[in-house]
Amino acid sequence: QARPLRRRLLVLLARKQLSLEAKRRSGAANSEAILKLQDEMLQVARALLGEQTSDNMEAEAYVLRVRRRLLKRMEEDYETTSWSLDGDEEAEEGVFAEADIPQEIEKVRELIELVPRGTDRRFDTLMGAISELCRQNPEERFVVFTQYRDTLEFLSEELGRIYGSHRMARIVGGPLEDKIAAIESFWASDGARFLISTSAGGEGINLQIGHIVFNYDLPWNPMAVEQRIGRIHRYGQEETVQVYNLLA
Repeated sequence: QARPLRRRLLVLLARKQLSLEAKRRSGAANSEAILKLQDEMLQVARALLGEQTSDNMEAEAYVLRVRRRLLKRMEEDYETTSWSLDGDEEAEEGVFAEADIPQEIEKVRELIELVPRGTDRRFDTLMGAISELCRQNPEERFVVFTQYRDTLEFLSEELGRIYGSHRMARIVGGPLEDKIAAIESFWASDGARFLISTSAGGEGINLQIGHIVFNYDLPWNPMAVEQRIGRIHRYGQEETVQVYNLLA
């Protein structure tokens, strides 16, 4: 998917723009280069927002949030230990990290162009499996795990378009109340049929009302996979647990 690459490109462009603005104050940079970067940033933001935006206002607000976050990082100059982060938060750190890769902006632009157009092949495989299982039981429930928040957003949007957004529940790193609400919706007879989660839902929750898990992507640690399966393979489970790992 191009979305993570576009987010990375936007961060790189914003960082370059902030650097040029600092140089302009000392007379070492011109405004034309800064404005050119702003135009590209808005274009990238519109691509990220997709159908959600109809004018530049939302795109400008998106760019402003990225700039503010970069400025905050520069001011705080903080360190975050990788083991303290949830999977989705770790991915977020990667988007804003200083990788010091030569000509990274140009390379990310090239990678975005190489991303195949159309739906993700893994998503096509996921849809085929869900369709078959739904033929067997139209009210089947599914737990879908992913490592990254961008992928969660993609799955939530695409599955919601097909099965209804009211049938989607999501778990990401954040307030405990949101996690509890998602779990309750999944357990309710008229609630969510899909619980889509990052590693934030990989432990400490009971989901034995469902018996099918899809690992849309796999964590490096096999014990994390076992923990995911343990959300449905636990006391109170009355069905045969089915686990599907989707591999690229």
